Amino acid sequence: MVFDLDADKYLSEILFLFELVSESNTTVSSLLAWGFLRPMSRTGVKHIGKKLQLQLYKTPARRLFGNATPRPTISDLFNWFNSVQKEKYPATLYVTLLSSGSSKSSTVTKESRFSVTSPLRGGRLSGQPFKLPTRRGFTYESAAAGALIACYRSDGSSLAFALSTGDIMVYQNSVISLHLKGHQGNVYDLEWNKNEGGEGWRLLSCGADCTARVWNDSNDVVLPHPAYVYSARFGESDARVVTGCFDQLIRLWELNSSSPRLISTYVQHRAPINSLCWDSHGRLFSGDAKGSICVWNSTISGLHFEKILNESSEEYRNETPINCLYSHPSGGRLLVHYRGSKMCLLEPKSGLKLISYSGIYNPRLRLASSISPCGGYVISGSEDGSVHWFDLERGDLVAVTTLATSTIDPVMAVAFHPTCHAIALCSLSSECCLSVLEFNAADTGIEGAKRRFHDREHFKE
Repeated sequence: MVFDLDADKYLSEILFLFELVSESNTTVSSLLAWGFLRPMSRTGVKHIGKKLQLQLYKTPARRLFGNATPRPTISDLFNWFNSVQKEKYPATLYVTLLSSGSSKSSTVTKESRFSVTSPLRGGRLSGQPFKLPTRRGFTYESAAAGALIACYRSDGSSLAFALSTGDIMVYQNSVISLHLKGHQGNVYDLEWNKNEGGEGWRLLSCGADCTARVWNDSNDVVLPHPAYVYSARFGESDARVVTGCFDQLIRLWELNSSSPRLISTYVQHRAPINSLCWDSHGRLFSGDAKGSICVWNSTISGLHFEKILNESSEEYRNETPINCLYSHPSGGRLLVHYRGSKMCLLEPKSGLKLISYSGIYNPRLRLASSISPCGGYVISGSEDGSVHWFDLERGDLVAVTTLATSTIDPVMAVAFHPTCHAIALCSLSSECCLSVLEFNAADTGIEGAKRRFHDREHFKE
């Protein structure tokens, strides 16, 4: 959990109270034990940056009788804490407290933190088919981390990518123009706001530190969760955010206030939610770790569950985890990337499987595939370090691109430039954790990478 407060100012006044709860298959849960933690001891010793072993205590006997006994309140826990009679529970809890400091990089001033430039000119024309890249235009190296996810602004002016350390970098005008610090650990998802003519830029992120964050020019916003947050999307307006969490709940947040407000939580999934995706018709699709795809309608009052889209599929019956969902630019089809090297295109109303794509190697990791802005290609990374290009309509494998590195590292995610013939690749390789590949008509191959072309029957070099 992340708490947005001044640790130095309030450290001596804070008390953390913990509950150890047993969850059953029913809606009934029982409290097994409880515990507490003072961030600063009575003698003034700070417990920041240390791994602490906390003694747990048994629930007072009066709470163990009767099925109708309500869950303890904060007042109950505080009374137990103040009681001199505490019976030890035969277990301990390990806790680490960290102070994250300012969410803004100390090397970037507020005035120079971010500047929006005009979109790149002379790139891909509207409606023009995407051309496969021929050269590596930019590479970011990081000895300590790989890149997990990347996202272009809709005008193509900036590229945000996240490292496994929790750092978020913004690439603009051929340089790293912004370094965002705040997340602790993996960042699983990124999205730029769509209302670029409105109140300015916003960047949405979420990660393993149990938070989603909205970054902007002035006040960054933290949305706390009880578990990992695997996916986050702006709503139909930038004033709302939807998050998908490991605790199987979808949350809807309101940002138009002095502080963020949780509008509602939605219980429909039976497994951690791995991916969220809007289509052009305003429907929200959510996919989970047991292969279920839920369809939601959005109104002013919130989200309304419509149906499970893929109940008749083999992947749903086998509870195959969903890595990611991606809507076709036209909104008429939905790309579903299952764990275990399975990708397919669904009709978003009936759930009918239209086309399947095979060839990638993905037995273990949560990879993110994509569809080209022209709607002609499906592209996905692979755990063997390659990138696979498929013809979206036929399902044929068109080409395989492999980065020239000394080790074989998974390509975790891909992101198409919206207005140019360019694509960003996120890899766990320290040599090129982020690579931007570009098309140039004068090139005969890819500098710094290998590519094999495929037809229906054999390879072509």
